Amino acid sequence: MCAEFHSDAFQNMDYESMHSSEELLQITNLSTIFHKDGRSVHAVDGIDFKIEKGQIFGLVGESGSGKTVTALSIINLIEEPGEIISGTIEFQGSSLRDLSEGEMDDLRGDQISMVFQDPKRRLNPVFPVGDQLIEVVEIHRDVSRSEAHKIGLRMLGSVREFCNMQRSFSIVDFCNWLMKFFLNIQNCVQET
Repeated sequence: MCAEFHSDAFQNMDYESMHSSEELLQITNLSTIFHKDGRSVHAVDGIDFKIEKGQIFGLVGESGSGKTVTALSIINLIEEPGEIISGTIEFQGSSLRDLSEGEMDDLRGDQISMVFQDPKRRLNPVFPVGDQLIEVVEIHRDVSRSEAHKIGLRMLGSVREFCNMQRSFSIVDFCNWLMKFFLNIQNCVQET
């Protein structure tokens, strides 16, 4: 069962203990282009950043500045006419650009993932959300359907927690909750 909490619930969280100097993701000189009408359009041009385990990181920019293309490049979901032309993408010390499509499939949704801009379009409206969460757990963990269902319910409990929050919370509180939500999902999946 999910506990209710309010926007000040994050004030006592120990974020320092969640943050370490362990490097999680390092992007170096990442460039992604799209070919159109015989020319190349640079969507991402030489971006560099690193994220340490437990660090809260925000990629901010105007519409069309390359935020989504950067994230899609990291998880290797760039499709033609797009192409990653340079750069390194190191996740937990391993080069993601060197992985096969099957190895990336195993990694995506399990250890690295992306929240798309319009999640309503990414979830299939014909199937219950819980079933779609359970499917992800079943793909990445060797658990029974019953155990995957329990894990899915714990994930949905986190969403209910958010819905129970006060309507007036700051962006900092929201970002902290979001980090807690994803850590909770990761913990729910890893407990199996």
